[in-house]
Amino acid sequence: MAAHELNGTWELVECPPGVKTIGSCWVLKIKHYADGSVERYKARLLAKGFSHRSGVDYFDTFAPTAKRASIRVVLALTAALNLHLHSIDISNVFLNGGINADIYMQQPAGFVIGGCHIVCKLRKGLYGTRQGARAWQIKLQQILVEELQFRTIYSDRSFFVYRNADDFVMLPFHVDDGTFGTSSNELATDLIGHLAQHFKLRNLGPTTFLLEIVVLQDRVAGRIELSQHQYVLDVLERFGFSACSPVVTPMIPGLHLSKADAPSTDAERAEMANLPYTNAVGALLYLAMATWPDIAYAVSVL
Repeated sequence: MAAHELNGTWELVECPPGVKTIGSCWVLKIKHYADGSVERYKARLLAKGFSHRSGVDYFDTFAPTAKRASIRVVLALTAALNLHLHSIDISNVFLNGGINADIYMQQPAGFVIGGCHIVCKLRKGLYGTRQGARAWQIKLQQILVEELQFRTIYSDRSFFVYRNADDFVMLPFHVDDGTFGTSSNELATDLIGHLAQHFKLRNLGPTTFLLEIVVLQDRVAGRIELSQHQYVLDVLERFGFSACSPVVTPMIPGLHLSKADAPSTDAERAEMANLPYTNAVGALLYLAMATWPDIAYAVSVL
């Protein structure tokens, strides 16, 4: 709430006659370090944007975010060119973009001032609003492209590149996570300092943990290693396989799955209703795309 007040996310006004307000809710999350220990407790206020009306409460919504392939390219080129790798995290990222419609939101639970007739008129993008991500991307483009002379690559509009003589920077932004591949530490420090003039951010220093992936850079050997050891352990525990034994192959050889394997009786359907099959496949799919391509075929079969 202090961040919203400092940022001027909304102003408290009397609800205009005939205006339909949208709700809000709190989402609580625990952020972890690479080893699974607790980093911090996070609260995020969301607007219930599912009730927005197209052409009234929002217009354009498209907002690019860096592809995972782009991030892998940066890591590969950083190793090959012996660059420096740094990470930053933009705090309350959606609160940085302006908003182009009159949106009135009910006051957050636990922080109501002046009664239910007083509502929040949004000035900035907020998590949950349909145009929040786009507003943030527009603001980011203004700073990086117009002020700092970065360019976006054709295939990924959230992948920024800067070159001036010997200075070289690659910067993919995955929503609020920025990863610098730079030709020098001094250049990274200067760029982070400039961004800090516009956004509240955390300088995470040399990249060691990125999107649930542990990053280990050996600049002497010109190598970067990626690991998701803790993520694998968490997935096994989440789906009740912590005590399983390792096998050489990720799938039974010759396995064929079909609709005939689906539940056919009420008892079987009741049993499967409590098994998070889709969630498990999704967790494995992320693992296959990130660091474990050897399970990709098994996951595609599932």
